[in-house]
Formats: sequence, structure tokens, C-alpha cells
Amino acid sequence: MEMIPAVKVFIALFVVMNSLPVLPMVAKLTSQLGREERQPVVRRALFAGCSIAVVLILIGPWLFDVLGITLSDLRIAGGLILAIFAIHDLLFSTERRKEEDVDNRDTGIVPLGIPLLVGPGTLTTSMVLADAYGRGIVVAAFLTNALINLLLLTLCLRFVRTLGSSFFRALGKIYSLLLAALAVSMLRTGIMTVVNGL
Repeated sequence: MEMIPAVKVFIALFVVMNSLPVLPMVAKLTSQLGREERQPVVRRALFAGCSIAVVLILIGPWLFDVLGITLSDLRIAGGLILAIFAIHDLLFSTERRKEEDVDNRDTGIVPLGIPLLVGPGTLTTSMVLADAYGRGIVVAAFLTNALINLLLLTLCLRFVRTLGSSFFRALGKIYSLLLAALAVSMLRTGIMTVVNGL
């Protein structure tokens, strides 16, 4: 049975946005803040990342024309980026890498919003999906995922205390495997399209 496009887009973005495995890192970054200070920081970071993604989704076709980029080019490039991220997270500790990325930097829009919550993989995947399924569906699915992530991030300290960091590390490995599969799918589609067009 063919999956409904909106559901397919939602699931793809849910995998690639991948906020669950970084909850321990978000909790650590905001642990020194009180409840009233933490929530505005999280909302501002998520809003900044989502705003950039939505703008790229909306102007994607125009940007492709200006730069001379085809959808196949973006699929191949995006697949490579996702594959690198997925392989790195499968082989190395996600939390350790994130810690290295944020050492000695201020918590806020960077690095919490970009690239922890909305990174290059999310941006690329969103643009590919927008071209394939339409910008309206992708924006709606993206914002729905953003609301889910906002709830998770707001309650991140409670989740981490209850479930423990090990649970989220294991979950991160599962997400990375799904991300690798998504990367292979993008690469396969992009390469086959180029080959068939020759």
C-alpha cells in the first residue's frame, strides 16, 4: 500500500531533524539556566533554525535556477552529507561530538539552533522533499515536527533524568541507521536520474 505523501514527508523529516538523541546535550547546555530563562533560549534557537529552513524551502526552486543546480545534484550532495553524518554518529559518540562543537561558545541560536537542532542535513532534505512533494506539504510537516521538538526540548531535563543518557545514546544510533538508509535512497534516486538522462 502506497504511503500518503504527507505522512512520508513527515516521517522523513522526523528522522532527519533528530532532536531526541541530542536532548542530553541540550539539557547540559541549558542546565545552568532557570526554567524562566531556559524556555526562551530553546524557543529562540528552534525558531531561528526553523525560519532559515522554511525560507530555503520556499525559495528553493528560484535558488536552483540561479545557481544552475538540478534536483539530482541536490539529492546526490544531500545524500553524501547525510551519509557522512550518519556514519560519524554510528562510529563515534554523538554526545562527545556535540560537546566538542559547543565548547567555549555561548548557548543560543548558535550552536543550539544551528547546527544542533537544524543542520545541513535537515536543510538539504527539506529542499529535496519540497521539490518532490510540494512546498506546502513540506512546510506543514516541518512545522509539525518543530512543534514536537519544542515540546521535547521544553521537557528535556525531565526526560533525561527519567530515562538516562544511555537511553538517548542508544536511540541516537537507531536514528543514525535510519538516516544512513535515507541517505542511500537520496543517492540512488539522484544517480539513477542522472544516468537515465544521459
